[in-house]
Amino acid sequence: MEIKFKILLILFIFPLFAQSKNYKYEVSIFGVHCADILINYSDTIYNNKKSIKIDYQTKTKSIYEKFFFVKNDYTTIIDKSNYDILSYSKKTSQPKLENNITTFFKNDSLFYLNNNKWFNTNYYNIFSLLHYLQMNELKISFKTLDFIEREGNIYNMAIDYYQFEDRIKYLLSLDINEDLSNEPVYKKTDIFSWGIFLPNAKREININRITNEITSCKFSIGLINVTAELK
Repeated sequence: MEIKFKILLILFIFPLFAQSKNYKYEVSIFGVHCADILINYSDTIYNNKKSIKIDYQTKTKSIYEKFFFVKNDYTTIIDKSNYDILSYSKKTSQPKLENNITTFFKNDSLFYLNNNKWFNTNYYNIFSLLHYLQMNELKISFKTLDFIEREGNIYNMAIDYYQFEDRIKYLLSLDINEDLSNEPVYKKTDIFSWGIFLPNAKREININRITNEITSCKFSIGLINVTAELK
């Protein structure tokens, strides 16, 4: 009876203190608006742990919507105390390609539904990493930033940072770790998940340290330059 009472108490009291934040980013290629990204961070309880739910919604705009329509939804749930990933799912749609991914938690690891691929919960994915950098200063990092996971593949990551008066610029390098990686869940993944992990790409993240907001992300490879700016 006492355990049930505590669970009910959490369910009723927690929402009163839960926080939710929304952000909108405008994505441009060569200065042309091509997509919008809507991000929501919300407090939740998952597996009896205080957690943060991270929702990303991406949709093409302008002329890009006519010839390459994209609508992607990604959800990551992380442990609020240590940023471990507790759940990941996505549903993405683009011309000639659709992906649906769900994970389940077992023995301190996350498994992808309908196959035996798994990864350690203390790895990052791109969404938990961005939130971690947004909320924590790298120079006093309490968690090792070694590996980032992408749907079966594990990447080594290195982060350089440059401190300015009121902002920090992070430069993110990613290299696939062949020893730790499995076969990917999908041979072809969505354009965002594919592009951000391309070898030899340059990735820049700018964060306002006063507001703890990601003000822009910049991605470039060869002559292609993509920018996402906070609106």
